[in-house]
Amino acid sequence: MNKNIAASKMTEITNKTPLVFLPGWGFKASVWEPVADQFSDRPVHFVNLPVIDDIDLHSFKSITAVLNNQIPVNAVLIAWSLSGLFAIQLCRDYPEKYRSLILAASSPRFLAGANFPGISLDQKNDFLGRASENLPALTKYFLRLCCFPGCCPRLMNELKTQSISEKRSLNFYLEILFNTDLRKTLEKLELPILQLSGKNDAILPIQDFSCPRINLPGGHAFFMKHPDITASILKEFLYADSKPKS
Repeated sequence: MNKNIAASKMTEITNKTPLVFLPGWGFKASVWEPVADQFSDRPVHFVNLPVIDDIDLHSFKSITAVLNNQIPVNAVLIAWSLSGLFAIQLCRDYPEKYRSLILAASSPRFLAGANFPGISLDQKNDFLGRASENLPALTKYFLRLCCFPGCCPRLMNELKTQSISEKRSLNFYLEILFNTDLRKTLEKLELPILQLSGKNDAILPIQDFSCPRINLPGGHAFFMKHPDITASILKEFLYADSKPKS
């Protein structure tokens, strides 16, 4: 077993434990299907971030509450990129409800700061400028960043089919991504946490926190390029404490 995984205190995961997959910015939660399909023996839920035009939402906290109402109890949260912010807050606001947390190419803070790696201020301004001038062009640019390294046509097409185009939502969630800092919140969480990072992520530099971290081949969408490897690591993490003790 990977020593980083073994170092984390596990809680028993059964075949009835719900696995809840959350999406990154600009995508549907079903982007996780290549990984989720390998957990066919247990409940799997895909929970999308709310469409801002569909509901009266004006804050990070209100969206977190809406998400919580869509997620079953005792769930394992598996969150990609942006949704990791909401997953961290869910575990903070409802600590008795969630079993464990897996952050995939995610962070409690995406923007770089003093002695903290992240998205640079120049990159932030570039993203926001593209969003205000030509959002479809930004979406295409972002897809290419997710596919890095290289530009695998299969991966690009799969990401396109899972993308969303609702302008108000995209802009709103982009502001949340750049203006949220949950580092202190993450430090206070007491449930098992695993951090997964792409070795060649062109969007978010690899960051170290108090939780175990594993670097996988690929970039920001590593789990789509390598679903088998990702699923194997998730199973090792989730079921480590369920194995019979010798």
